[in-house]
Amino acid sequence: MNIKMKLAGILTAIACAVNATIVVPMSAYALETSESQENTETELPEEAPDGVYGPLTYVPVDGDSDEVYDYIEIINCDSFAETVEIPAELEGLPVKGISSSAFQFCNVLTEIVVPENITYLEDRAFADCELLKNITIKNPECIIFDEVYTLSDTAVINGYVDSTAEAYALKYGRTFNDIENPTEPTTEFIVEGTYRDLTYVAVDEKADGVYDYIEIKACDIFAKTVSIPETINDLPVKSIGEGAFLNCDSMTAVTIPNTVTSIGASAFEGCSLLETITISDSVTTIGAKAFAGCETIYTVAIPEGITLIDSGTFSGCTKLNKITVPSTLKNIKSDAFFNTALVDKHTGIKYADTWVIGCDDTVIVAEIDVDAKGIAECAFRHCYGLESVNMPEGLNIINESAFESCESLVSVTVPSSVTYIGPNAFNGCIFLENITINNPECVIFDDAATISATAAINGYSASTAQKYAETYSRTFIDVEVPTEPVTEPPTEPTEPELETEGTYKALSYQLIDEDADGTFDYAEITACEADALTVEIPADINGYTVKSIGDNAFQLCDVLTKVVIPDTVTKIGASAFEFCEVLRVISIPESVTSIGPWAFASCPKIPSVIIPEGVTVIDEGTFSECTGLRKVTIPESVKAIKSDAFYNTGLLNAQEGPVYYADTWVIGCNQDATAADIAEGTRGIADYAFQQCYELKNVTIPEGVVYIGNC
Repeated sequence: MNIKMKLAGILTAIACAVNATIVVPMSAYALETSESQENTETELPEEAPDGVYGPLTYVPVDGDSDEVYDYIEIINCDSFAETVEIPAELEGLPVKGISSSAFQFCNVLTEIVVPENITYLEDRAFADCELLKNITIKNPECIIFDEVYTLSDTAVINGYVDSTAEAYALKYGRTFNDIENPTEPTTEFIVEGTYRDLTYVAVDEKADGVYDYIEIKACDIFAKTVSIPETINDLPVKSIGEGAFLNCDSMTAVTIPNTVTSIGASAFEGCSLLETITISDSVTTIGAKAFAGCETIYTVAIPEGITLIDSGTFSGCTKLNKITVPSTLKNIKSDAFFNTALVDKHTGIKYADTWVIGCDDTVIVAEIDVDAKGIAECAFRHCYGLESVNMPEGLNIINESAFESCESLVSVTVPSSVTYIGPNAFNGCIFLENITINNPECVIFDDAATISATAAINGYSASTAQKYAETYSRTFIDVEVPTEPVTEPPTEPTEPELETEGTYKALSYQLIDEDADGTFDYAEITACEADALTVEIPADINGYTVKSIGDNAFQLCDVLTKVVIPDTVTKIGASAFEFCEVLRVISIPESVTSIGPWAFASCPKIPSVIIPEGVTVIDEGTFSECTGLRKVTIPESVKAIKSDAFYNTGLLNAQEGPVYYADTWVIGCNQDATAADIAEGTRGIADYAFQQCYELKNVTIPEGVVYIGNC
């Protein structure tokens, strides 16, 4: 079959398939060949072959559609080519054109000469050539595609006066140099520019009109190894800006010079292949999440001079198992090392070198290492079972919220080496009876919430501890002059007033008067602290059975991994666990009879679910967007499955169709299906299961189906 007939057949088939009109250009029919035709010139085969000349790729072109190749067009160049020569002819044909994007991203090329024989440059022909400094166009009438990106904005354009090259340079603000009368180009200071794979900006730190240093702003996301220079345009490179290397997920190594003093927030976040990072001793500031998600970093040395490791700096560095921190360090913010091997390899108390950075919530007695120098922000926060902590001499700093809400803590002794106690350090320690502060000059953050109001403060006369106690009306006991405790006369016990709302560990609850008879019948969980990792819901609170998990109770608890629900719970409310993005372990007890709409929506880590006997409805969107959900067991008590209950789940997406199932229920259908034979043993068809199946003509429903949903 000749080309004309073959193309016509294909286009006719397409037109019939889409019920549309196809307009075929005449050039499509001009390629027909005749076996009897003889031609001494280059005849066209059915497909034009690509050719290679050095780093260049080219194709022959039949410009006048007479079935004979007329000239050569350059269509590509190796992006690593350092020098390129464009020939006058190839295969006996003149080289006349450079096609769209042919030299785009040739990031090593510094100079190029476009010879007289080139008559046209198509769009983006030399775009994004970051090191291209000179492009010489020798054909004064060369047609240059009229777009700012056709020629790289880094290059001086060399050509003839009154040429198309000069016109292009004038229109788009480029430097033009007459090749017949060359002049020394004037060097203008570049405020923003590129250096190899890097984008930078000059910074006028003092706002005095003089640029002081260079900040790296961005990097080519395909760069693999990067060496940041000490200077650019004779200015020192002092800063790596916020997000400069964000998601450069091909980069394996980066070298930071000793001129850099600041690494911005998220500077290297998401560089998942980055293995080698050396932070120079000149660096004094590292921003939040600077190295978050760098999954292949194993070791890090923080240089002397750093005083703060900010929030999330190394979070998600799953292989990070060794770190060296400097003596200058004053604070480690929360989640700085979240989800790292450094944390996961420890049980009990977690350390980053000489700093305490976390603790398992199962620890009752905390024995801190004798070499420890500091306790990081939130290190023991919400360790509800912690009853005592032993801090060594040599410990210097107790940071913000270090022991906040340690509700079982009764007594604390702060050694004389501690120089600072941060805000909320012992806030919420509701059973803390006394705290002894042995450094008379210890800086105690000036706020009533720094130390729980329940605690008597022991310290030295005229100390900061005494001043704090007096400022906030706390009991102060001089450790050098112990006093006999005053015994208050016994008082008649009074009936405590019943609180209808309250907290239990990480949970908030309310009491419910179900039958409105003035007597509370059970407790309902209403909320959970957003940073809770694992939660065990109690069977009762203050003598009231926990029967309900309220609407939105755990919504957006996006670090929650496990929940234990007691067999007293009968109801799980709407959106109760929606957007619990790392929740993996959830066991629904047999006592549950009602699960609200969207209850577990967008919990992508849940792998399987067993719906307990007694549940009659799987409501709208209950497991929607649970992309990891692969298995579900549905009891015979279920009488209906509402719309989108399993929308975009692994369960649905793993099936080929034409009918999609959740256990013994039909939950969907391939929209292109023309017939649906529902499997034997099927018990029900969910609401809207066959919605938008416009091609469906035949459905076979077996005996045993007890429910056919709305449509």
